[in-house]
Amino acid sequence: MEDVEAYCGQCGKRLDGLVGAAPAGAPPRCPECGCTSRTFRKTVTTNVSAGSEVTADARGDGKDFAIRRVVGGEAGRAASADIDDGKLLRFVLQGLPQQGEENTEAVCRILVSVLNKAGAEWCQPRPPSEKSSCFVDCLSEDREDPAKHLRIQVVRADVRESLYRELNDSGRVGEAELSPTELVTRLEDAIKHKESKIPPADRAHLMLALDATWLPALVFNTVIDEFRSEKGLWAGQLGFEGVWVVGPTEELTRQLDVSMRVA
Repeated sequence: MEDVEAYCGQCGKRLDGLVGAAPAGAPPRCPECGCTSRTFRKTVTTNVSAGSEVTADARGDGKDFAIRRVVGGEAGRAASADIDDGKLLRFVLQGLPQQGEENTEAVCRILVSVLNKAGAEWCQPRPPSEKSSCFVDCLSEDREDPAKHLRIQVVRADVRESLYRELNDSGRVGEAELSPTELVTRLEDAIKHKESKIPPADRAHLMLALDATWLPALVFNTVIDEFRSEKGLWAGQLGFEGVWVVGPTEELTRQLDVSMRVA
């Protein structure tokens, strides 16, 4: 389910009934402060674990954007990121980092759902059997042909150990004024981290999923578009069946590799 709400960009008052009430180019004034700027918030509740919430805010003329994810209960985690005029990014992580493969199946479920909406017919992913390759984190069968398998390997989209040490020690990590190029490098490093460990023969039947469900700064269009432009062909030449970054929702999940094949 998705709900879009409008708020005053200055005082934050919710503007029910005022969205679209004035001609294009002449938004109605806020009854509280008279401001005409707007913040639009979309709350997405699909494919999100129990007790969590993801919100996406577009501010001003829509060039600025923010993503926020929180989870209640004992986990107590929160993540937020925003972008300024498509250039500068900031993010904050709070709470203890996820341990081991805690989030693996959730990542695979989001990816499978995105692939199915694009025309695939995969069953829900499950942990592989002991006979499966050691590189497979989740396995899914084709609904029409059970002999056809989707094999997924999951890796954190940011593999810097210093990030998780600081989060584990202090419970909070924040960075500001990051360029999209810096974040493209982090995605590249995550891919290289797995490329170095997986032989080429195993990559051909393996979908690589970069887990950015708690790293929303890495799934902005500005970052993904720059990655595909600068590194997409490189990622496509590594031999994986596909390389994806999986955000906190299906809408924030994108393919990173670019094929050299001509349609």
